[in-house]
Amino acid sequence: MTEIQQNQQEINQKPPSYTQQLKDHMIKNKCPKKYIDMIATFALEYSTRREADKKANEGTITFGKYKGKKINDVFELDKPYVMWLQRNNKYLSDANKQVVEELLKVE
Repeated sequence: MTEIQQNQQEINQKPPSYTQQLKDHMIKNKCPKKYIDMIATFALEYSTRREADKKANEGTITFGKYKGKKINDVFELDKPYVMWLQRNNKYLSDANKQVVEELLKVE
């Protein structure tokens, strides 16, 4: 492998997750396996729950005066607000950014 390929491979590698770092630390310090397994189980359950919550909120505004409302419904009521969402999209998930872009593209 050339030096350039090796550097590219290092750049593409993601750093270990916090959970993995914690597990590695516990293994290094000879913690009982049952505690390490408990942490791994907790992390997986928490991650799964977060993904489910994220999926459930797709297309829904999660803040502000229209919190809990579908973006499509808000578009019918208050198009300027959806235009504001587009300009201030740092508050939106990637899925909701896409919903806003599609709504405003159609107009």
